Amino acid sequence: MAIILQKNHFEVIDLLAQSISLVPGFQYAYAFYHNPISKQIESSYANNTTISKVNTNSEQLSDSIIKLRSLKHKIEWVNQDEIPFVKHNNKIEIQKEVFDELKHHILLYRVKSSFDNNYDLLYIYFNADYSNFGISNSANGLTTYQKSIISTLVSNSFNIFLKQRTANNNAQNLLRDDMARMQDQLKEYKYSSEIKKYKALIKEYIYSKFDLQINKFNLIANYSAEVDSLMSNYKGNIDDVNNQVEQCVAMAFRMQNPIPGSILDIDEFVFQSFFNSNHKKNNSSANLTAIDSRKQKAIHFLNNLESAARVVMAKGNSITGTRVGQAMQSPISAPAISDYIKKYQKPLKQLCEENPELWVLVQKSFNPLKNILSA
Repeated sequence: MAIILQKNHFEVIDLLAQSISLVPGFQYAYAFYHNPISKQIESSYANNTTISKVNTNSEQLSDSIIKLRSLKHKIEWVNQDEIPFVKHNNKIEIQKEVFDELKHHILLYRVKSSFDNNYDLLYIYFNADYSNFGISNSANGLTTYQKSIISTLVSNSFNIFLKQRTANNNAQNLLRDDMARMQDQLKEYKYSSEIKKYKALIKEYIYSKFDLQINKFNLIANYSAEVDSLMSNYKGNIDDVNNQVEQCVAMAFRMQNPIPGSILDIDEFVFQSFFNSNHKKNNSSANLTAIDSRKQKAIHFLNNLESAARVVMAKGNSITGTRVGQAMQSPISAPAISDYIKKYQKPLKQLCEENPELWVLVQKSFNPLKNILSA
């Protein structure tokens, strides 16, 4: 099955973002994780205000991180000299001055990757004194006991967050499935009051995805009236919403460069950049043409098959492949019918499932077709 990656699939990236507010004495942090699509080790960096991607184009560094990802110590304190990306910092694009403060104490937290059996790495840099506990103007270094307290607090906070994250993801998946079902039902409802009701639910779902994504940046969302109307009339695939929202928010963030706690504007231009279906239709026009062509051929075949089957039945004969083939406008053999059904199996099955009231005789009584419909 193809892997569809979303930003929040990487648990360690979510922990990197959460560590800014959850970890006492946080200075900055680095996350290293395996990307199952690129098959590479990737890295991100966080300080008190931003999260950014880091270039880890170094085979030596990747080899070191791969070895560290195979270890199972969930949380441990490490020294500056034990960190591979410090030793090879000439091959990784990280600001050099962050390594000049040799007194930093570093906590390594491992989180099980969803994509392999190894652990992604989160390195958190701390103040090396009592300020982690809110005691200012103290130059006393952290004791082993105090480090143990910090690591326990961090581990407990992360465990709670990961449990909530799993529960939220499950709830979002269920909600997405519900929205998909409702969207399908829209095609069957005839009364405008019912349509308005379900359109409102879909709009609420899109709003919730925007709010969730924007909250990750510690920003306040501001939507234009045009966007509200566009959400109400969304007719695309509900499964695409999460990815479209992420792209919209990322574009707005790049364009506006807001500071944490400020407002992020989502207007119709940003929204339409990724929610407008015209671009998708243009890109897939060739595929749609091919699909339409196969469907047209399948419809023509089913019409001929149904007519021939009725001729056979009118004569009082059983509906077999040989008799139906001979009764068609251009007679063909039973094996030729089977080959055609096999070649066009997918559109034939789709057409019959979508139109149970058509081609009733062959759907119920012609075994070669019945076999693919029941498969």
